[in-house]
Amino acid sequence: MGNLLVYALFTTVAYKAYGRSGLTPALGLIAVFGALVPTLTPITVEALTGHLPEVVPAQIFFGPAAFFGYVVLRRRGPERRMADVRAVDSARDSPCTA
Repeated sequence: MGNLLVYALFTTVAYKAYGRSGLTPALGLIAVFGALVPTLTPITVEALTGHLPEVVPAQIFFGPAAFFGYVVLRRRGPERRMADVRAVDSARDSPCTA
């Protein structure tokens, strides 16, 4: 449950702060480092060492990847403030007078 909460918060914050350009890399990071890598790790460890680990915490892989993703997004520009998000939403909801 905790991992799902972290993934949901990460996508929410990335979308709020950077819009659609932040959501796409966030979902990619979650798919790869939150689902794929933790699933393949026990298989890989067993193939290399002959020992099957019982538990592989997903946050071992997702935490550093999320931080790196944040650093990459931060280089694209400043985060949007809540006032900016509301302004875009209200402009989208207003009817066109053309």
